[in-house]
Amino acid sequence: SECWMDYTNARGANFYHFRMGPFYGDADHESEWVDIGRPYAGGPGSDWNPAFWNKYRELLTRAKSLKSNVEVNVVDTWYCKHAQWGDQPMPWSQEAIESCGRKANPEVEKFIRKVVREGAEFTNIVWVTDNEGGEIQGESCSWFEWVQSVIRNEEALSGGAVRLVGTNNPRCSAGPFDYVATHAKSPLTT
Repeated sequence: SECWMDYTNARGANFYHFRMGPFYGDADHESEWVDIGRPYAGGPGSDWNPAFWNKYRELLTRAKSLKSNVEVNVVDTWYCKHAQWGDQPMPWSQEAIESCGRKANPEVEKFIRKVVREGAEFTNIVWVTDNEGGEIQGESCSWFEWVQSVIRNEEALSGGAVRLVGTNNPRCSAGPFDYVATHAKSPLTT
């Protein structure tokens, strides 16, 4: 929220992480989004929810006004992994859910392109392909590389700045990524 950004920025924070989902913004799933809703207006294959995308741009604008950068997680593979396990619903078709972290899929690509296109004007963004993507059973580095290529292609098509693209899957660090985000509680090494 803008209030959280203001509060943490006043205490020295200048970098935020947005996990874009897709998720259900309802009382049972990501309840802080209940007033705005999820990225989609309805279920799989439906139109976009303008209120969600307006809020995304508003939060990016707030971060920029605070001279802060934002790491945008274009596909929340934490959600994918839980949807694949069957303990978390996700507003994608089962085919798209099963493809997440494993192989290219047009429904997933459409979502990635929307995330990048909506953030095109903001130069305070870096992209990350996933969140805990290495924990998806049967994951493939080619999927993370595909996500990076979709990001790069959409940046070119939407006229946005070329930004850093990272991955949260250390196993795939030899790919075309500018950085690897980890959950390790240890110093970065070169």
